[in-house]
Amino acid sequence: MNTAALSKPSRPAARTSRVLWHWESNVLFHRDEPICQFEPDRVVLREIRLRPGGESLIGGAGCPMGWRMFWGTHEPMICDSFETRADRDTAELLVHSHEKDQREHQQFRLTVRKTARGFEYEAHSSIEADADIFGRESKLEFMNFLPTWMTLPGLSGFEYMRAGTDPLRQTAEYQYYSFDAEWELGQRSLLPLNLLYLSSQSDIHLRPDGVIAAIHSPRGNPAVQLLGKTASHSCAFLCNAMWDLHLVNGEYAYARQQRVQGKPELREGERHEAHWRVFQLTEDESQAFRREGVVRRVSDAEAAERRFPALRLPLTRFDIAVNAQDHDPSRFFTPWMDDVERARIPAGLHMQRPHYEPGVCVWTTTDGEGCLQVETKTGRTAGWQLAGVNTIPLRVGVSYRISAETRTRDLAGEGAWLAAATADRDLGLRSAPVTEWTRSAVVRGTPDWTVLSVDVRLDRDIRLDRRVENRVRVALFHSGCGVSEFRRFRCEEIR
Repeated sequence: MNTAALSKPSRPAARTSRVLWHWESNVLFHRDEPICQFEPDRVVLREIRLRPGGESLIGGAGCPMGWRMFWGTHEPMICDSFETRADRDTAELLVHSHEKDQREHQQFRLTVRKTARGFEYEAHSSIEADADIFGRESKLEFMNFLPTWMTLPGLSGFEYMRAGTDPLRQTAEYQYYSFDAEWELGQRSLLPLNLLYLSSQSDIHLRPDGVIAAIHSPRGNPAVQLLGKTASHSCAFLCNAMWDLHLVNGEYAYARQQRVQGKPELREGERHEAHWRVFQLTEDESQAFRREGVVRRVSDAEAAERRFPALRLPLTRFDIAVNAQDHDPSRFFTPWMDDVERARIPAGLHMQRPHYEPGVCVWTTTDGEGCLQVETKTGRTAGWQLAGVNTIPLRVGVSYRISAETRTRDLAGEGAWLAAATADRDLGLRSAPVTEWTRSAVVRGTPDWTVLSVDVRLDRDIRLDRRVENRVRVALFHSGCGVSEFRRFRCEEIR
């Protein structure tokens, strides 16, 4: 298999002008131009180009396009066999794959053709699985849609570290997702990018043959269209961590909800199908999606509840809020969120999904300063961390000291501590294994304010799936019975 990046492809042998499509080492060419690459070992597509001569808009920069994903819940798919075909008008890819334990089998067919818009990728997928695969708190995801340039920062975090005047923020290449809404017939909806977990980002239903697109960038605006019956039995939700869209078979997502809604449960061996198309909007179409879209907003009550402090470098005093109703597309503030709560789980397993219980984690003030407070009465572990993968960037060859002050009150148990994990130990999208956090000293009992710190240094670039990830995740942990308070978070270069 040729795993070389498509930016420097091997030029195929000369071919007659009548042969427009051809495959070379799992790379699809249109004439002599590489269009996309299939990786059998990952069962993903990479470097997807949507216009002749254009750059990769999907599947680049370490973000491959998969059609059976949802990392952290399911095992990766294993390729049983695949076929590639090409003729004058179209190219095809047919893949048979299964999950490691053989409880899930999938067939995927991709047809690529050139139209007036550019290159269009039409996909059919079908899956058979044991019934309890969908009885878990998980989703049948048939496609993950992440534009290549969605999350790359427009400004380096180090500019803010040196200035020390603004919250760490990043400008995005795209500002919204725009989509043909099912419930608001006759209009399009705009979904602002936001780093908080908001109701507006979930339960997105498209009308039949509806389109959802990332807009508006001069690089180009990729879109996905749900075809046939797919829109009627599926939904989408926006991941607040990387702003990718998870397209799922909504009829079988979250079994408990489906029982309440009276929808049929999955039967063992039943086949489920999805049909969709990926393409690039024309400039006129992109302008129309932006102009005609109506912003999806959250209620005042939800905005008040989903209120979190923004990261500020080099010093965070927990005095600036990330506003859930702020739809300014030019900036995105990184919030601290109470999403690291976990049970006592065996070493090596990952932290559980976020679980919010009122009163456990509170953003408040103490001694006239903002602080993050944690109170538990059951002996469990809770805390705060920077949301999603929007963590702190690091420079190679520079040492950093990450610190915070903590004060505990009648804290019995393991105590309170600060922890950090670099991206290579963070496994990309998932929280780091419990045993792999670099931990500070631990405080317990009822001491006064105490400084907790860890030192971090990168001696080389961290590369995850073709992408440089020189960053560190930070968490403020509390475990036991009692109260912890954290204030004055710092990240400083110490060389």
